[in-house]
Amino acid sequence: MAINKDLALLNLKYQDYLTYIGVIWTVAISFFVAIVSYLLVSIPNLSFLRITIGLLILVFIEIAFIAIYFFLNTEKNRIKEKISHLSSGVYCPSYP
Repeated sequence: MAINKDLALLNLKYQDYLTYIGVIWTVAISFFVAIVSYLLVSIPNLSFLRITIGLLILVFIEIAFIAIYFFLNTEKNRIKEKISHLSSGVYCPSYP
């Protein structure tokens, strides 16, 4: 019974991480489109410094989203490994 309960909880946690990853990609793409659209529309009214700062902000935001994505993806893969171990019938509670 403990295996089934652990497996169900891990499956829910796995689905949560899949949802988080989907949300991260959606937000990252939305930020990218918003900042690029703003820069393209307002280039004639902005100085070179403001355009450069806007592009740097865009780069740093995307790097942060990619870092968050890789962290969540690593956690998702770790949970997937636990699920495969529990599904195989080998119960190892000390497995990380």
